[in-house]
Amino acid sequence: MMKNYHVYTTKELNILFLTDYKQAFIISKEEKEIMEQIPDNKEILDKYISKVNIQDCKEEKEGEDKVWGLYLCIANTCNAMCTYCFAHQGDYGKQKGLMKQETAFLAIDFFMEKVPEDCNASFIFFGGEPLMAYDIIKQSCEYIKEKYQSRKKSFHITTNGTLLTEEIINYFSDNNFTIGLSIDGDKETHNKQRPLVNGKDSFYEATKKLPYLLSKVNRVVARGTYFDFNIDLCKCYEELINLGFREVDIVPDILDIKDMDDMNRLLNQLDRLHEYMLEYTNNHDDFPFGLFITQMRKLFIPKIKIGYSCGLGEIIYSIDIKGNIYPCHRHSS
Repeated sequence: MMKNYHVYTTKELNILFLTDYKQAFIISKEEKEIMEQIPDNKEILDKYISKVNIQDCKEEKEGEDKVWGLYLCIANTCNAMCTYCFAHQGDYGKQKGLMKQETAFLAIDFFMEKVPEDCNASFIFFGGEPLMAYDIIKQSCEYIKEKYQSRKKSFHITTNGTLLTEEIINYFSDNNFTIGLSIDGDKETHNKQRPLVNGKDSFYEATKKLPYLLSKVNRVVARGTYFDFNIDLCKCYEELINLGFREVDIVPDILDIKDMDDMNRLLNQLDRLHEYMLEYTNNHDDFPFGLFITQMRKLFIPKIKIGYSCGLGEIIYSIDIKGNIYPCHRHSS
């Protein structure tokens, strides 16, 4: 896991990511093949190390208030078959499997060595479906709490919610987890876009423990994907708010926009959502539109520190079940 570089392909580009310098370079197909055949090829590594901008990779160990993040992609498998999944239904186009305890602990130590003493270390358990490796989540949290008890830290998980039990929810509550629950709207929309491998009712399985979850965990965010631009986006928000979520984030899948007709449908839905939000604020005291809160802060309070915008490979790392280090969890395929 402690390799100081990683080579991968995304969008037909061959990328060399130098982990020590937190910088990435586009390399040729021939160079990629050489690196695969001859690991640690000094000639190629030295070539790109010489291109590193040292100013961009300086690590400030004091006075930083940034939130550093580690995506622990602990489950290279999933119990769902989401139609739009960027991770190829959870396995990222690679061998299915779960992260081993030893790999998780090494990943945590690698990350904590990077995080300045006065910064918050944020641990995000990701997949696939991370609850398929719940034992590793629990072991990792206990390891972090024991070894790094004096450090500032926080725990997060993105899950489809179908494997939640009261025992798991209690553990998340006791450890102040932030939970991103992947749910796309009403029952019909969710079941269409997020079918389960076992054929069960995906919406029911995702929400059956929701009342208990919302009563126990302080921050539960509904994280939806807006994939079919013919579906009423306002209705998706309304359905999730009515389920009791205090924060709803539904992100348009703009990477799959096919033509201008798709774009125009999306823009029309966003205009309608704008009107819905105005009407909502006129009749309610809360504002559950999380993504818009973030953007408004950026517009009106430009000096505020906002999470991970985005810091990939600089203050954000992603590590897969084999211990490979990536600048972003979306690049793990």
